[in-house]
Amino acid sequence: MKRWLPIFFVLVILNTLHAGIFDAWQYKTKITFRGYGKDPLTNFPALVIFGTNIPAFRYQDFLANAADLRFANSNETVELRYEKEKWDTNGQSFVWVQLPRISGTNTFIWAYWGKAGESQPAYCTDGSVWTNAIGVWHMQAVNATDSSTNGFNGTANGTVTQIGNGKINGADDFVRSTSFVSVPDSDQFTLSGQYTVSAWIYSDPVNNAWEGFVGTHNASGFIFALGNNSINELSFWAAGTWRYSGAAVPDSTWKHVSYTRNGTTGYFYIDGKRVATVSALAGNNGGNLEIGGGGGGWSANRFDGIVDEVRICNIARSSNWLWASAMNQGSNSAFCTYELVDYHSLTVVSLPANNFKIRSGTLRGIVGDTGGGPNPNIWFCYDTSDKGTASTASWAKVVYAGNSWSAGQIFSLNVTNLAQTTTCVYRVYATNSTGTDWSYPQSFRVFTEWYVAKTGSDAPGTKGTNWATAFLTISNGIAKAQNGDIVQVSNGTYQITAQLTIPKAVTVRGFNGANATIIDCDVASSTTPPIKMGHPGSILER
Repeated sequence: MKRWLPIFFVLVILNTLHAGIFDAWQYKTKITFRGYGKDPLTNFPALVIFGTNIPAFRYQDFLANAADLRFANSNETVELRYEKEKWDTNGQSFVWVQLPRISGTNTFIWAYWGKAGESQPAYCTDGSVWTNAIGVWHMQAVNATDSSTNGFNGTANGTVTQIGNGKINGADDFVRSTSFVSVPDSDQFTLSGQYTVSAWIYSDPVNNAWEGFVGTHNASGFIFALGNNSINELSFWAAGTWRYSGAAVPDSTWKHVSYTRNGTTGYFYIDGKRVATVSALAGNNGGNLEIGGGGGGWSANRFDGIVDEVRICNIARSSNWLWASAMNQGSNSAFCTYELVDYHSLTVVSLPANNFKIRSGTLRGIVGDTGGGPNPNIWFCYDTSDKGTASTASWAKVVYAGNSWSAGQIFSLNVTNLAQTTTCVYRVYATNSTGTDWSYPQSFRVFTEWYVAKTGSDAPGTKGTNWATAFLTISNGIAKAQNGDIVQVSNGTYQITAQLTIPKAVTVRGFNGANATIIDCDVASSTTPPIKMGHPGSILER
């Protein structure tokens, strides 16, 4: 017995060392930063995106507001800090994770979720994700908030518009010279030592005019701006002196721009690439910080366009850091590889349907895990409402999809002759030797044809879903239609006396062609156009 005791002791220690700190969480996925491949960076805040970019991902497995979300290093022994910029269970979610070290192309971390009773950690909101930060403004609100420990929150002035499709989540759209976000003055904005100022900008065309997008100018301070020449030259002003990059910032495209000072040397970067090296001076104290402007003393030269992800740091970030920031944020799918969710048991996931046509669509799913068994047998179950998971017999339609799919593979089924004006709800059912599984439901509105005829009626209660119940006027058909629908107009001449607008992604079609269906535009000459396409997807077939 004594000879075996040391071996048993070693085995116990090895098993303890192997245990991960989040083994009690049900689900996890591996995230690898294959797009880096450069020298090591420490405490790098990496953007991680959750949504359909992760194979077999399901929001339903999280607690409310992802309170159970956690991250760990590659060997699952160190918890990593993170901040949620946005958690959207109906779309993409944006999370900033502090990586202790990123090096080469094989650095990876783990994300975990699925544990009841957890609360959001304090580090998610205390700014500790951001080292050496004077301010970090994600621009996800009109009154831009600072995610750093300093809490330098801003207040919108003038017409600042929050748009949902910024470079990363939301961003603020500014009107030249009349709108900006103001942040109260602080000694930390003096920038007297090393510093870095960076932002994503989308410049609207303004001919040969200065445009400051970050700054504190008030006779002193600093200005980060586009120059008053034809190339929108990236420029920086500090201590009364302009420094010019000689590099162009094109209009109407997103660009990541940075300026750093290290001693007496300054560097300009565009999209993470160094474009100029200049002599640099220490900054001095100005006034309130403006985002979307260069400062109160430069009010006539504020920015016209969109600004996102503004950062000011009290360190000169390296070229590798700025390149990694631009790539991770601007080309996340190339920088990050998101692996299949680890479910540990037989799991099928229903994916959003696609390929929508009138009364049809393609149902989709993915095998999340076979549970260690063979490829599962798979059925699609669909109906006009969710019939639950008690039995496939509860569903109006049950279609066998086969058993050709292993973990990570997507399968689909095209369905036709769906009932118009209804919702198609579907689940996936799977079984193999390890057990059974039902997916969460997915649903979509069935695209519908609406009918207009000279013999129709606009009386209340008219359905308009076939020729027998057709509407009398085109405008009523359009009013009933929703995005993706078609309004079929029968033979004849249809007179309009006011502007006809198609405000949705709807197709209005002459049933027998343009020669058989005529719209007589008897509208005032001042009404132009008489037929208005009010949506990028609206179509009038002629």
